[in-house]
Amino acid sequence: MGFHAVSAVLAHSKAQSTTKLVLVALAHYYDDDGKYGAWPSQALLARLANCSERTARRALKELSDAGEVDVLLHQGVGHDPQRRTNRYRILVDCPETCDGSTQHRDLTLAAMRDRLTGQIGSADRTNWVVSQDTGGRLTIKNNH
Repeated sequence: MGFHAVSAVLAHSKAQSTTKLVLVALAHYYDDDGKYGAWPSQALLARLANCSERTARRALKELSDAGEVDVLLHQGVGHDPQRRTNRYRILVDCPETCDGSTQHRDLTLAAMRDRLTGQIGSADRTNWVVSQDTGGRLTIKNNH
């Protein structure tokens, strides 16, 4: 399973709704080193994204047009070369500000939090708590 591909897609893809679900389903079957890509059938992607095969094909076209997926026609699996599945390569990359971890934290916020944590409270630093909400805002509180 492509855990790293799934986490990168969830954090950095610009796709929305069903198109993003199709991309997540594709990433689920991605090889971890990205060397071979993935080659699930369009029927399987549709089933996992809870949509029709036509909608899955449309989503793959949108992803290809957006530059998030490269479609290699008939280079997947199958005995008959004309009936092979397509092979897909995910082109979603981490931006420079990403820490590259499985949580894909924004380095600018992480760096700011670390700097603030190191500067607050002098020797009495244990009374101060720096937290970050889901919107990325930092909160600094004194737990006196």
